[in-house]
Amino acid sequence: RSILRYLLEKAIYVGDLNVSISIQYEALAKELELESKNYCQVCCQYLNKKGYISCSHLTEDSCRIGITATGVDFL
Repeated sequence: RSILRYLLEKAIYVGDLNVSISIQYEALAKELELESKNYCQVCCQYLNKKGYISCSHLTEDSCRIGITATGVDFL
């Protein structure tokens, strides 16, 4: 849920639900106080497969993500 809240806050800040941001898993894990980069990466993969976020993998260490309407409903 912390990843979804983070993405919703970003979308609200920009004023666009369709916004996507580039993140590095390690930086996001630190910012959200998650266990590790790998934990963050697996969570993003899970949320993507459930349709809560859209995620395009740029590299092994980073991706471009945004929250979906389904993710907002989940919150």
